Amino acid sequence: CYVRSGDKDKNTTKMIILELANRIVLEALLDKFSDVDQDGNPKKRTGINLTCADFDGVMFQVKTDGANKDVVLVSIAAMCGPEAMQNGGEQSLNDTFPGCLVSPEPSYHATLRFDLNALPKDGVELANEVANLKNILFAAPFRHVIDGSVGGMVDLPVRGRDERVWIKKDEAQRASVIFTVKFKDPDDVVIGNVFLKEFKKTLSGAPAVDFTFEPPMELSGANDVPEGEDIGYVTFVLFDRHLAADKVDRSIEIVNTFRNYLCYHIKCAKSQLHTRMRTRVNLLLQVLNRAKQELPTEKKTASGRTFKRR
Repeated sequence: CYVRSGDKDKNTTKMIILELANRIVLEALLDKFSDVDQDGNPKKRTGINLTCADFDGVMFQVKTDGANKDVVLVSIAAMCGPEAMQNGGEQSLNDTFPGCLVSPEPSYHATLRFDLNALPKDGVELANEVANLKNILFAAPFRHVIDGSVGGMVDLPVRGRDERVWIKKDEAQRASVIFTVKFKDPDDVVIGNVFLKEFKKTLSGAPAVDFTFEPPMELSGANDVPEGEDIGYVTFVLFDRHLAADKVDRSIEIVNTFRNYLCYHIKCAKSQLHTRMRTRVNLLLQVLNRAKQELPTEKKTASGRTFKRR
């Protein structure tokens, strides 16, 4: 879960933070949005048909528009795609990519169309923004609730019925974000509980965080709240200082990616534990091998002579 800092003078560690952008989509679009190859020579345009997955069950598709190799279509599908599009996602995509949002491809919830002969901005900048498409779409409902465009509570299914996100803003201008986390096995419950208890510590300037295995009071009026011994509830309370104009974007990004951050570090913790256990077993085997007694190899015949078996 931790990596060493590269500074030789400071022997520090830091948490691994996942990238917001999809690396596969980014590299594909950097190649498509560039007119020259690595040597600076004019590049011949070719077709592409790429499908890849991301966290939260998201699927991306990057392809050329049929035989027209000058047009690239980028599509995204997500479990909460329809809800996100209805709660500010469509407006957010139109604001970020003016004139590029078209009718979605079959089995996808949003599709962007780019003419390589008339890109709306610099190719590198545009590729980075499109690779961040999932975060833009998922952040739209957060913004919609925070700015007051939607009253009450927004319910977003992330991965099926048991893993959801609720967003609510109360009269005190505080925004509550509640995640359900479905643990895959009993070991994840133990590791996740230890990990999340660290977030409950009070830190100056940080959002209030709570973790329970019982539905919080904020969900008392919600429908179809999943319950079970393997389901936990993580609640973030964002105050007005976190929703200020200069901090709201970063706050939404961090909260929006927290669930993936949690699941990733649980897997890292289990991998580290397994690695240490295997190392310990190997060390014990070495100790046992060194403790073996070497039996004498000399044998005696019936007449009393000795010989060594070769």
